[in-house]
Amino acid sequence: MAVSSSKTWMLLLSLSLLSACTPESKTLNATEVCDVSGDNFSIVGGKQLAPGNDLSSSTVLILDVNLSDETSICTGTLIADNIVLTAAHCKPSAFSTSVVVFSNSIPCATAQNVADVGRKVVAYTKHPSYRTRDNSSTYDLLLLKLEDKAPAGFYPRKLPQQDPQHLSTQNVVMAGYGITSEKSKDSGVLRYTTADATRLSRNSVTYTGYYGRKTESLSKTWALDQTQNNGVCSGDSGGPLYMKTPDGLVLIGVTSRGVDPNAADTDDQGRVCHGFTLFTDVFSHLGWIHEEMRNLQR
Repeated sequence: MAVSSSKTWMLLLSLSLLSACTPESKTLNATEVCDVSGDNFSIVGGKQLAPGNDLSSSTVLILDVNLSDETSICTGTLIADNIVLTAAHCKPSAFSTSVVVFSNSIPCATAQNVADVGRKVVAYTKHPSYRTRDNSSTYDLLLLKLEDKAPAGFYPRKLPQQDPQHLSTQNVVMAGYGITSEKSKDSGVLRYTTADATRLSRNSVTYTGYYGRKTESLSKTWALDQTQNNGVCSGDSGGPLYMKTPDGLVLIGVTSRGVDPNAADTDDQGRVCHGFTLFTDVFSHLGWIHEEMRNLQR
C-alpha cells in the first residue's frame, strides 16, 4: 500500500509519548504486549485484550499527528472493509496525518511490518449536527475511509437492526486504547471491560462542564454509571459499546466523553473516568451512517 513518508510513519507507529486526547504513555515491551494472555487488568477495572479474538478483530486505534507533531489517540470500530466508525471529536486536525492501526498496542505495531498494521485515512465525514462548542454527545459520530481494506484477521462489525431497548441482555461490553485512570500514563494498549446493563440509562444527566452546569437529555445518548465501578477513560473516545445478547455482541453506542456530576466548577472537571460515560446511540443514526458510507465509497 502507499504510505506518506517514512518519517511520518515511524512517528505514528513508534510513539512512546501520547498527548492531546490522552496523557503521555509509558513505554511497554512489545513481546509482552503482543503475547498477552488476556489476564492483565486495565482500562478502568478491565482486562487487556490479546489479538485474534472477537473484540480485537473489529476494534482499531486511530492516531493523528498535526504539523506541530502533536499526537492524539482515539478508538474506532471497523464497520466495513475500509470504513471505521468513531467519535466526531476525533476528527483529524487541519493539515494533519491520520492513520488507523490494526494492532492490540502501539509497541506491538512497531514490532511488525508497517504495511501490515497501518492504513492511512484518505477521507472522512462528520455528523453535520455535531458542534464542538456544544460539547454534546447526541451527534458525536465520524466515519473514516481508509486507503486500503483492513488486513487479514479483521472483520467489520454489524450495526444494530432494532432498537437496543428491546434487546434481551444482562451485560454491556466496552473496548478502547485509553488510559486506566485520570492520571495514569498507560494508553495505546487495547483493553476491554464489561458492566451490568442496569447501569445504563437514557433519561438525563446533570454535570459541570466547560460551559457551566448542564443537564443533558439522553434521548439519543446512553449514559453508563461508573461512579463506583469500571468503565472507559480518555483515549477510549470513539470506541464501541456493545450489548451482549444471545445472538452475540450488538454495537449500540460510540464512546463520546466522560462527565462528573460532582465536579465543583468549570476549572475542575472532576473524575471524568469515574463519573458517567456518555455514548452516542448508533441505532438512532443508522440512516445517516448508511448514507455516508455509500457516499464515501463513491
